[in-house]
Amino acid sequence: MPKRNLAFVALAVWMLVLIGATSAHAQPLSQTVTLDGYTFSIPADWAAQVIPNSGVGIVSNPALLAQIEDSDANFAPGDLAIVISNLDELGPIVEEGGTARDLMDTFIGFLSPGAEVVEVEGLPFEAYRVEVETEEFPSGRALLYTLDLNGFLVFVAVVSGGPLNEVSGLAEDILATLSYEVPPRPEPVGALVYGDEVTGEIGGESETQVWTFEGQAGDRVTITMIADEESSLDTTLTLYTLPEYEIDGAPIAFNDDAMSEDVIGFNSQIAAFELFEDATYAIEASSFGSSGGAYTLSLVLADEDAATPVPEATTEAVGTGGGEIAYGDTVTGAVNDEGTNSEYWTFSGQAGDVVTITMIADDTNEVDPRLYLYAEGEVSAFDILAENDDAEDSSIGRLNSQIFEFELPVDGEYVIEATQFGFGAGTYSLTLESGAAGSAGEGKPTAAQSGDELRQWASDATGSSQYGTDSWSFLQATGEPNTDECGDITTAWASATSSGKDDLSLTYEVPVIPSQISIYQTYNPGSIIRVEVSNSGTEETAELPNSADDSGNTVCPGVFVLEVEDIGFAIDTVTIYLDQTIGGSWNEIDAVELVGVVP
Repeated sequence: MPKRNLAFVALAVWMLVLIGATSAHAQPLSQTVTLDGYTFSIPADWAAQVIPNSGVGIVSNPALLAQIEDSDANFAPGDLAIVISNLDELGPIVEEGGTARDLMDTFIGFLSPGAEVVEVEGLPFEAYRVEVETEEFPSGRALLYTLDLNGFLVFVAVVSGGPLNEVSGLAEDILATLSYEVPPRPEPVGALVYGDEVTGEIGGESETQVWTFEGQAGDRVTITMIADEESSLDTTLTLYTLPEYEIDGAPIAFNDDAMSEDVIGFNSQIAAFELFEDATYAIEASSFGSSGGAYTLSLVLADEDAATPVPEATTEAVGTGGGEIAYGDTVTGAVNDEGTNSEYWTFSGQAGDVVTITMIADDTNEVDPRLYLYAEGEVSAFDILAENDDAEDSSIGRLNSQIFEFELPVDGEYVIEATQFGFGAGTYSLTLESGAAGSAGEGKPTAAQSGDELRQWASDATGSSQYGTDSWSFLQATGEPNTDECGDITTAWASATSSGKDDLSLTYEVPVIPSQISIYQTYNPGSIIRVEVSNSGTEETAELPNSADDSGNTVCPGVFVLEVEDIGFAIDTVTIYLDQTIGGSWNEIDAVELVGVVP
């Protein structure tokens, strides 16, 4: 199955397997159950079980649990299933501060647009209900609930083999007993030292295993998690300091799919990560989605990591290791695969300073530059202020990097991480400028003259939904392409759900009379049903004829090219409409190029 299976997909699988006949009329709720942080009461002869990484399933007959893998099952009158979502799966669906009603509106937007939403009275918390008719569920219908359990937004689906109005009373009696408390984090299963290789297993209710080790500031560690060949496990690795792990605090590093020549597929690796303090660290070995199985975990110092071969050119790229940089400075450095994958440069800035940081490789065939900007003391993947892989300004080179005109939020010290995308070894120059003017602005699209043909990448993007606010977000569809492979990869835009009807709207800096639009697709092409162009100032809009990208038309990864004719007004917006029920999974878009003539 595709990755990032949202709760409603897992729910549909559960509901497909429920067979048998038991009465769904009012029954005493004499059994109290606590699973996955949820506590609720159900009839004595009912059963409940955790669905790994998806939530909790409640069924009216314990025998049904044994048939969870039976996708050919049918409902009989009186059958009842209640599935309560895993809260982690809902995070990308509703923006921070969203309400139970917002969550409901999101779900019915792709399941049953226009369905009537009812606020449920009599429950001890805010709740909404809707009855939907959709092929996502057995029998083609379901009752959906969204609840606010003291600030925790919860999605619930109820399915029956008979009329839904006959089971809603019992379902709501059960929901009235529902509460949620964040479950304690798993205890570590063992302690590692550098050079160790251990085995473990993810599955059933063991969705995560945690290992600890002692590290010192400056240690560069490589942590690798490889799924057993017989396993369906899609691994993930997260690194914390142990105190932060114990209080459910922020991680300092994460990896889902490794970008290594030797760690392939859906295996994971946190490579050459430099520890910033003497401390006990916690490695969280887990799975993406509901996959499970055995794995091997190794911890080594990066310099001792024989699993990652060093290209011959690596020894020739010897950097300065970074240092201080000031406004107007250009410095030089080098990166490689032998423990110098990043160099760090610090500078002093004041709130309101507008900075442009440009990193140019001496040879982009050897190094593909990548830039990150942090506040000092917050150098982790979760504290990035700004980043860039491929600069929007093509005049500095397609693969070079530029953080353009970023406004500093506070007075203080800042850190520039000069690194690379992928692997290689080579030298680079780094320039730091302050202010909107300067050489970094030359060649920007705003310098185009009337009559010029201009090729632009989107400067902004929005749409109906995004899977995350960073990975798979609208932002990932802006700028030049940076996703080179076909796959479910974080550097492309993906909608919140895998089978919804969605739209993606790209904005460009300079309005042009369009002649060509190129859509870079990196996962499951074939769901684009039409493309529209518009001018955000005049609100003129036109639908492009023959703009559907039919299934099988574009390879993956591939570019869907539209030749545009007879648009007589300048446009600065391209809107792509997708119906992902066609392909049944995410149709991901990495970049969209607009070509046209400046009027």
